[in-house]
Amino acid sequence: MIRCGPITNCTSRSKRRARGTGKTADGRRVTIFLADQWARLGTALGWTARSFIEEIMNWGTTHYTPNTTGRLPRDLPGTAILLFSLLSISVFVAGCGASRPSDNQARKVVETHFQLLTQSGAKMIDFRKLNAESKELEGQRIYIYHFLAGAELPAGIAWHDTSGSMVALTVRGGFVQDTHQKGSMWIGKFTSLPKGTTAVSRGTITFRETEKGWISSTLSVDDGYCTDKGPTDCYARLGWNRLE
Repeated sequence: MIRCGPITNCTSRSKRRARGTGKTADGRRVTIFLADQWARLGTALGWTARSFIEEIMNWGTTHYTPNTTGRLPRDLPGTAILLFSLLSISVFVAGCGASRPSDNQARKVVETHFQLLTQSGAKMIDFRKLNAESKELEGQRIYIYHFLAGAELPAGIAWHDTSGSMVALTVRGGFVQDTHQKGSMWIGKFTSLPKGTTAVSRGTITFRETEKGWISSTLSVDDGYCTDKGPTDCYARLGWNRLE
């Protein structure tokens, strides 16, 4: 129903609502815009932070009702506080996620060390963080990650011991394919390992912080094995379960 008078504007309520929609920011558009901006930040900081931010924004898109009345919503202060709080949490989580390399990233570096064994059928059955330290070198952040790792060996693997041999200074030794060599004073000794032997490693990974995140630069590893112990007991037998 439309009533007109000398002062009354003869515009239907539906038209006023339509014009108001054009002038008032839609809550869904604002949320999508913010999601896009934070997704860009997530790309720089890592997928974990980005996924968390997107979940928050998806929640906002679902629960925030678009304003189509042409007037400011009565709960505008509460809505603004809610969005600000959620975005603040997002920034905190994103910053924490990028402050150091993840355990998963370190594990992937160690898996490359076990590549010869895993290609032969070995299974990595243990990985744990022993310690870590952060420092700055010539203005660049460095993170040193100390780890222990264990794998279960299949048949066909041998241990090459070069200590006391003529090649000790040039050949490090360690796990090799078992060719049933007896060895000699020149090349060292070979020991065939039974199936189920636990191969263990202790080492450090040095990560450097770059614009694209943390990148591993060096990997230093000591290897060993136990034919009758699991990873935890094998670490203890070799004295690797305590810091030096």
